[in-house]
Amino acid sequence: MTGILFHGADVFDSGWAARIIKAFSGRCRARLMLAGTMSRTALFDSRINGVETPGLQPSKCIKLLEKDCSAVLLATFSKSLHSGLVFGSIVAGHAAASVPVVQAECSGLVFAQQPASFLLLELACEIQIQSESIGDLAKSLNTEGKCVYLRQSISPFLDWT
Repeated sequence: MTGILFHGADVFDSGWAARIIKAFSGRCRARLMLAGTMSRTALFDSRINGVETPGLQPSKCIKLLEKDCSAVLLATFSKSLHSGLVFGSIVAGHAAASVPVVQAECSGLVFAQQPASFLLLELACEIQIQSESIGDLAKSLNTEGKCVYLRQSISPFLDWT
């Protein structure tokens, strides 16, 4: 089974959540989950059924999903491509999952692997999400103690159209 974790209202409002679920249907069993609390209204408005809403942080949701799932897809639609990928990197780092975690950042049609699962790679291609490496994101992160901050810098992720 594959876990699909949605984060943020825009992933529902843009239609990407429904598109991702459709790509999985009939191909494999999926456990659907929503992280956080702010996007519950968007989930309700989308009329998508079968999504668990535990009201937990994304990293804690990934920990729940890894108990039953062989891989987790984190579906986000962030304000910018760069901030979305950094967010996914931070979440994956906090989760320290024992299963592959792949992020579908739908705002820029890029997905980051941490590490990748073949099924998720195949589905990402099917729904026309292009692949981009997560490696350069580490240059944009700054840590102080247990806190991780995003540096405000120009990124190659922002330069392509």
